[in-house]
Amino acid sequence: MSTRVRRSGIAALLFIALASCSESATAPNSVLPDNSMTAKINNVEFRVLKSVFVTHQHGVLSIAAFDNTQRSIHLTMLAPVRPTTITVGPGEGGNSGMTMYGSQLWRTDVAGGTGTVTITSVTANQATGTFSFTGVPAPGTANKNGASGTMTVNGAFNVTYVQQ
Repeated sequence: MSTRVRRSGIAALLFIALASCSESATAPNSVLPDNSMTAKINNVEFRVLKSVFVTHQHGVLSIAAFDNTQRSIHLTMLAPVRPTTITVGPGEGGNSGMTMYGSQLWRTDVAGGTGTVTITSVTANQATGTFSFTGVPAPGTANKNGASGTMTVNGAFNVTYVQQ
């Protein structure tokens, strides 16, 4: 398994763990009040519950947001963080998009998943952009919980972080 794929998996697990933390979480770069995300999942508005989590470590930019209906959106970009369009999907070196609903999981980094993240502006501590992806049910145990069909996710983000 490549280092990039392992980093992507580690970033996803970090965000799942952060979801259960209180607002006082002290993980590096975790929650800043100006972070925002707007999105739709299968054309249904996604409203961020409290915070958007973000990390930018070792060249990996990861963003996650959660709503009050157990849905979440996770983006992981391993490409250099600069104004560009990044393809997320299988074979894209760990760049991925993922959405969860309860214990059900749809991902772009498995066969059939596809999408893009466009970073429109970036500074030493802030990134803005848009994303659009179609996730497919994750293989293995996550899929046994009823994930079926595809999930189409579209949105935008504006995040601030401390680069590490």
